[in-house]
Amino acid sequence: MSARGRTWAGSIAGASSRLSTQAYLLAVVASILILGLMFIQFELEPVPVRRRPSTGDSVTSSNGTYWVENAKGVLEERLVDPWPTIFYLGVPKAGSTSLFFFLQKHPHVCAGHQHDDPQLVNKEVDFFIKPDLFVQGPPLYLSAFDRSAKCLELARAGIRGSFLDASTKYLLDTGAAQRLKQTIPPELHGKLRFVVVLREPVERDRSWQGQKARTAGKSMSDAEYLHSVHVRTQAPAQFPELRHGLYDTLLRGWWTQFPRDQFLVLSYDTLVANQTDTLSRIVSFLGLDPLPTAHDLSMTTWNEDPNKRAVTPLRELDPKVCVALAGLYAEHMDELYRLVNAPGMPPSQPAFPRFRDPCSSDEE
Repeated sequence: MSARGRTWAGSIAGASSRLSTQAYLLAVVASILILGLMFIQFELEPVPVRRRPSTGDSVTSSNGTYWVENAKGVLEERLVDPWPTIFYLGVPKAGSTSLFFFLQKHPHVCAGHQHDDPQLVNKEVDFFIKPDLFVQGPPLYLSAFDRSAKCLELARAGIRGSFLDASTKYLLDTGAAQRLKQTIPPELHGKLRFVVVLREPVERDRSWQGQKARTAGKSMSDAEYLHSVHVRTQAPAQFPELRHGLYDTLLRGWWTQFPRDQFLVLSYDTLVANQTDTLSRIVSFLGLDPLPTAHDLSMTTWNEDPNKRAVTPLRELDPKVCVALAGLYAEHMDELYRLVNAPGMPPSQPAFPRFRDPCSSDEE
């Protein structure tokens, strides 16, 4: 090959080498750019998180549960639409805590839980009587039930549990009935069941005032209670809490929102004296399967508080003051007996006995 030919061939080879190097560099740069774009895309597009199903959404599992990422970034299984259908409306100081724990023992009944810790039972959710809670809407209410360990376990077994809201002050606020009806889906209205246990109002007041003092970290002596009753009976309009014993008025407020046959109204005295039959009646009214043994129906040890002291009945402190307090409720008690024992009451409603006279020393 001539010198000119060799020069031409060398030029071609050199150019080819340079092109190969440039192609290699371009390929490396392109790979880096592609990896960079993929990384940026990964960073900009977070992992999809399942949220609470809303109207129109599909349920995320066949057993009525879904998964959601909590504030700590951990996926949690939650229940879809855990609307309570069992409501214990009150009144306070009428065996509510014992009855709550009794109902919670049923294998298909699930109670509410604390929002920040589903392991802590929350007897009184109070959603329908606290404006700061109610204004936050149904999602907040449902979040008090959607992590129930018992109902999650039932759901995994294909069983729909019944949720219990035992907020005992609901009965005392007739506006709660309207708010509850407004919030619970209409298709569930006919399935709702309301249990009410009423206690003689003078005795209930004695117990209620003592609890208020204990909650405030104080104790109430007999003399202090006697003075409080005297003050309140002198100007009852200034003490709205006295209305808590106007049971006929309170029941009427709820009966304007829901049919009478969805309520079971019981006497606290009957519940205490005849626990087994009364509790069996409650279970039947709620449409639950009977509990297997009489032992399951015992309430005797569920609400024992060693810090509670025996209280002296008002009639023993001052019969005249007792009569004054009882007099505020006398007409309302007569109307209560007429309402609850009226002809045409649902078969589930037992006869409601008269309360014993709270100001009489006759134990009979």
